[in-house]
Amino acid sequence: SAYKAQETLEWIMSEKKAQRAVAHMKRDGLTYGNGFLKIAVIDGDISFSNPSPFSVFVDPLSTSMADVQCVTFATPTYVDDIKAKYGKQVRPEGKLNEYRSFIKADPNPSSDGLDTGYKGGMAILKESWYYKDGELRLSAWAGRTLLLDVKSPYDFIPLVVFKNYPSAHNFYGKGEPEVIESLAV
Repeated sequence: SAYKAQETLEWIMSEKKAQRAVAHMKRDGLTYGNGFLKIAVIDGDISFSNPSPFSVFVDPLSTSMADVQCVTFATPTYVDDIKAKYGKQVRPEGKLNEYRSFIKADPNPSSDGLDTGYKGGMAILKESWYYKDGELRLSAWAGRTLLLDVKSPYDFIPLVVFKNYPSAHNFYGKGEPEVIESLAV
């Protein structure tokens, strides 16, 4: 029945902390202009996550999710976690500083002094959802190592966007600080 379906959906949303993820998406949208909610089904289990607005890159010609041709997520990830998920070894590219910002190491491996102790160091994991010949595809890579290139498991890009002060000519919204900036003299 419809009642049972609604109860089931509400239980899943509560169990998977979907309301919290939606609240974080709205917070990022109000602060930075855009908030994101990524939805995935992993081993039959739905997952909600909030990628940082600074790690989501969209097709520069798009104005909304309806006309996006490519979305790329770039996330600092531990090398050991990449190997566990994709089965391929990648080289560490940098590390997080005390402010949790990724600092890219010197490309010359003999002089970078990169500490790879904890989980093998870190690399930028890029995950791209894009259309090729009308088919939605998913690719993932780190450095110069291709980890995945497959047909998408979904028929849509699994990203929900909250845009604050939307513009018809731009994908990005305006955060509240940008709107009130002129008032701060």
